[in-house]
Amino acid sequence: MFLDPVSGQLKKVRQIAFVVPDAIEWAHRHMARFGSGPFFVLAHLPHDLQTYRGKEIDLDTTGVVGQWGDVMVELVEQHCDTPSAYTELYPTGGPGLHHMTVFVDDIHASIKDYESKGFDNILYSVVSPLGDTKPSPYAMMDTRKEFGMLTEFYEEAVVRDFYKMVREASEGWDRSDPIRYIYGQPEG
Repeated sequence: MFLDPVSGQLKKVRQIAFVVPDAIEWAHRHMARFGSGPFFVLAHLPHDLQTYRGKEIDLDTTGVVGQWGDVMVELVEQHCDTPSAYTELYPTGGPGLHHMTVFVDDIHASIKDYESKGFDNILYSVVSPLGDTKPSPYAMMDTRKEFGMLTEFYEEAVVRDFYKMVREASEGWDRSDPIRYIYGQPEG
């Protein structure tokens, strides 16, 4: 559980994310070991805006997400040498635990609240991965000193349908079609 910094309500941790050297390979590993999946690939996903420690960056990543029981798991592979929230924790590309994701009522108020408590906003990004009409802002706060990982904020109203789609795909999944591209194409 997570205490929303603005509303004071207890909220669930929605996602646990890892930085990995090969997101597709690690999705197969995660499925084999833990029964998670199916996994959805957002390959080389463009962002409308990305900042790292307050400076705009051009970052090339692939995110692979799947359901793991009650929580989504994300596997992030960075394809470039650009300094980022991922390389700050894992300069050689991982593998390792990177962040947990929580839904907040107001992303900007939550960022401000965490900054006032000494947690740096090390990544702020805006993306519309599925052609949604409303951009999806998210932020990563540096909570390593308290939790050993970053904390990512999303507003639930913006990403609810995406999380629901991933969860529903896992319900009764027959293990067929384990890797599904929803943005980008397979490499090679």
